[in-house]
Amino acid sequence: MKKVLLIYPPTTIEVKVERKRVGIPNGIFAIAAVLVQEGYKVKILDATLEDFGHEEEIGQGFIRFGMSFAKIKEVISGYAPDVVGVSSLYSSQACNVHEVCRLAKEASKEILTVVGGGYPTSETQKCLDDPNIDFVVRGEGERAIINLLRDDLGHHQKIVDAPFIEDVNSLPLPARHLVDFAKYSSVPCAHGVIKHKPFASLFSSRGCPFNCSFCFSFRMHGTKFRARSPENILDEIELLIKDYGVKEIHFEDDNLTFDRQRALEVFQGMIDRKFNISWMAPSGLSVNKLDKELLLKMKESGCYAIIIAIESGNQRVLSEIMHKPVDLKRAEEIVRFLKEIELDVASYWMIGLPGETKREIFDTIDFAAKLKSINPNFYSSFSIFTPFKGTPLYDVCLNNKYLTSNNFSKMKYSTGVIDTEDFSHQWVEKVRYEGWLKANHAKSEEEVDSSLIPKN
Repeated sequence: MKKVLLIYPPTTIEVKVERKRVGIPNGIFAIAAVLVQEGYKVKILDATLEDFGHEEEIGQGFIRFGMSFAKIKEVISGYAPDVVGVSSLYSSQACNVHEVCRLAKEASKEILTVVGGGYPTSETQKCLDDPNIDFVVRGEGERAIINLLRDDLGHHQKIVDAPFIEDVNSLPLPARHLVDFAKYSSVPCAHGVIKHKPFASLFSSRGCPFNCSFCFSFRMHGTKFRARSPENILDEIELLIKDYGVKEIHFEDDNLTFDRQRALEVFQGMIDRKFNISWMAPSGLSVNKLDKELLLKMKESGCYAIIIAIESGNQRVLSEIMHKPVDLKRAEEIVRFLKEIELDVASYWMIGLPGETKREIFDTIDFAAKLKSINPNFYSSFSIFTPFKGTPLYDVCLNNKYLTSNNFSKMKYSTGVIDTEDFSHQWVEKVRYEGWLKANHAKSEEEVDSSLIPKN
């Protein structure tokens, strides 16, 4: 029987712009579940969660928190796995991924190392160039890891392109029992806010049919919407309540309400089964996939806040640059109705895209402020466009030589990394903060730094 150790590495942050937070590594739990189902012996090490209080300064204003590399090596050596799998969502954490793989090989040259997640999927060659990485899994890893371990690894291709799993109902529930799951409710949450603890997160679907030009999700989960059945989802929530005492659920779907009827059945099922829990969808909901009946049912089933991903307050930017199906008039209607039914609401906004003008960036800030005037409980979260490799807008940036850095650690939502004919990355960084003040604290145009405001 092969022994598998799945590791989520410690996390590096830039102290002045980021806070220490922990996300629930649902991908690792999902892969662990299929491995256990197939008879493998599996251990999970979330090195960001474990030793959360431990910090190491690594220079230039950055720290790494979580389990030290020395302790990680001790865990690897003590468990003596045949395979070490390392998960990495973001390119900004690439250094930690490579270091964990190096530690595995240092513990034993016989250990096979496999990496998967957003970073290896987008930066495959960088992973292949590392002699400490044996295999790269791109896409959804549950079936791929099983096929990989069954094969003659000595003759297996280094790149494993994972097919999208059509029947997501066939997957076992995530193997949360392999960790002390309650710990995730004792540390700051990386995604969304928490009203009640303990909490858990889950995916009720995979794939988003929208083709937003800035989004990397299609590379991981495709554009075909593949949904779990309402009963399958409700059974998982019921298990979380009974076995883990969960009082809040975070739906991490890219597009929870894409299938309106399915969404209604899930929310009605939560009511009928008397779950009496709170919930939200921190990844954001599509404005064009919400209506009054759906919102009322969401509130009745325990939803306490709505996050909508409007992204821009300029229709041209939405339609021609982002390719995002959002109607701004529809967004206004939704925000007004949420005020009526007393549901808190927030929106994600993105500024600094290639092809966007300074005036259009301020259109977004102005529209966010307008929504705040309509609904005092409206909150805006501003991000700076990040050119993820593998997305159409990354290619635009590359072809036009807009990129100012290839440093993965700089690829963060608070940091600009492109200079265009219209703006510099320094200007966008300043505007992001001024925009946040204006949109959330009713700061007038006169109070905004006049040097930032475009003349026309």
